[in-house]
Amino acid sequence: MKKLTLSICIFLSALGASAQGRKSFSDFTLLRQFYNPALTGYGGSSLKMLYRDQWTGFENAPRTLFASAEMGSKELSSWAKGEEVGVETTRNSWGLFAMHDEFGPFADSRVGINYGSRARLSEGITLRVGGAATYSLQRLRSQTLILDNPNDPEMTGYLGQDGRSSRFDLALGIALTGEDFYLGYGVRDATGGYEASGDGFLEDANVARHSVQAGVRRGFSESIGVVLNGVYHYDRNDKGLAEGQAKLVFRDMVWLGAGYRQSLAYSFTGGLQLSRFRVGYSYEKATEDAQYMSRPSNEFSLSYSLFNKSAESTRKLTVW
Repeated sequence: MKKLTLSICIFLSALGASAQGRKSFSDFTLLRQFYNPALTGYGGSSLKMLYRDQWTGFENAPRTLFASAEMGSKELSSWAKGEEVGVETTRNSWGLFAMHDEFGPFADSRVGINYGSRARLSEGITLRVGGAATYSLQRLRSQTLILDNPNDPEMTGYLGQDGRSSRFDLALGIALTGEDFYLGYGVRDATGGYEASGDGFLEDANVARHSVQAGVRRGFSESIGVVLNGVYHYDRNDKGLAEGQAKLVFRDMVWLGAGYRQSLAYSFTGGLQLSRFRVGYSYEKATEDAQYMSRPSNEFSLSYSLFNKSAESTRKLTVW
């Protein structure tokens, strides 16, 4: 593999904090529990996986793999007893997630354990709260660096040695949900992190990261439904970023949609739901502030519902 030239190193370094912290996805609804642990188990017990190939064809561009598992304690208990499984009967949910991201000389790995609890406020509204314990490991692989100016004081400190930093942290969240809507706020890296080991690499990037998520869906008939999702991220380094997505769903089985990330990209998405499986694909094109990158990005997602949900079997729309 070719090593990076200085021009690319500067480009990557300027985006280093974003690579280490803020990660954007076209299919951001699949990462609800990552952004907000209160939404763990919302939608039922499931396994999920997403792969993002950013700027496809560009050497050393970001590649991200995300995987998660969510389990409602009542769902598991009902299934074990041979009873009908109802999503809305679950008061407590647990989750696991893992994410690995590579961006040029940078590598970022994260794992977390989530817990969410719910309390019904009225017939159609539920209050959810949650928390997560997380561990992250960031690395800089110096063997990929080549400097045009060997005396560059900002880069020569990393030649011949790898940067490394690992941290423990917490995430917190709260949300209001119903059968066809959700609204939540979550904060990741809430404490700034306890450094378990390392040399302070990318220390300035360890800041609290806030996310507000919202979604609503409506089935107009047995054949047609509409889903709207949005998320707003904020941290003191990268400031604010809004994303939105709209989907048109056919017979609760096939969907087509489009999305927009503020001043950075627009996307097109499609997917198929068969029994407990959902498969999705998103194509993303940079625009406005990111037009310097002409290569598209591609995402592939797969999810599997662990139990048949009797409560959802008669509903017109289950896709988010």
